[in-house]
Amino acid sequence: MNHYQKQVDKTIDEKIYLFQNSWTDSDSCFNSGVLLMDVERLRNTGDILLPGLRFLVQHEEECKFFDQDILNYFFSRDYLHLPWNYNILQHWDRMWGKPELEEGIYHYMGRTLRLNMDEPRDCIFYEAFVQTPWCSAEYICKSFAVTRDVIAGAIAKNNELNRRAAAAWAGRRRVFVGPKDNEEQLREMFFMKEEEPYVALGEGWEQEGLNLPYDLGTHVYVFFLETFPELRKQLEAAGWREWEDFIDGKALILPHSTRLLDEYRIFMVM
Repeated sequence: MNHYQKQVDKTIDEKIYLFQNSWTDSDSCFNSGVLLMDVERLRNTGDILLPGLRFLVQHEEECKFFDQDILNYFFSRDYLHLPWNYNILQHWDRMWGKPELEEGIYHYMGRTLRLNMDEPRDCIFYEAFVQTPWCSAEYICKSFAVTRDVIAGAIAKNNELNRRAAAAWAGRRRVFVGPKDNEEQLREMFFMKEEEPYVALGEGWEQEGLNLPYDLGTHVYVFFLETFPELRKQLEAAGWREWEDFIDGKALILPHSTRLLDEYRIFMVM
């Protein structure tokens, strides 16, 4: 993190069990995504498989990243810190760095790889990948099939939810509830009639509470709120029925194409 002029939060030392037991600390712990290992020295270490499994069993509840935690437990006291560019973490690099290529080892941890040809850190991965034996005709066909099935599945699910919503508000009037700034967009998106009410929420509505004055016998509430999961519990506790009295409106909107397909799934065919 020092390369990005970011400091490690030292208060985290009190929360991580590896630190609490003095097995490592924020200065000596390492990310295990890229390791350069001396094989001969590793062999002389002896068996670490069974002790590693024993460590995992003893601390299963505390472990967050099993491989990384075990490796830190054994090696964090005695290893050589390599320069940052031996492990260019894309999570950090895309958060704090610049879209400029550096000489080094790129680590596409988590969900950091995308299909964005305007992003040089994506391009360099695919330029290398097409030169590997894994990029074959079989892979291309299978990855296309996965892409097609994922998108088709998402569209089918979205269509099903919208049909269910249409059945719920058939013969009744919709009441949309959402942020004030989204009213015009949602009215246009859902072809709302002028007489259909929109409960516009401004800042601080959480403290004031929701005003839901319309009769459930003649109206259906459609919510567009980030806090819908918590709201659902409150409404159901009050006797409201989801898909009859209220609906999660955000679930009816097909995700943007960049969120519709997880690029990592196209590599699961290999």
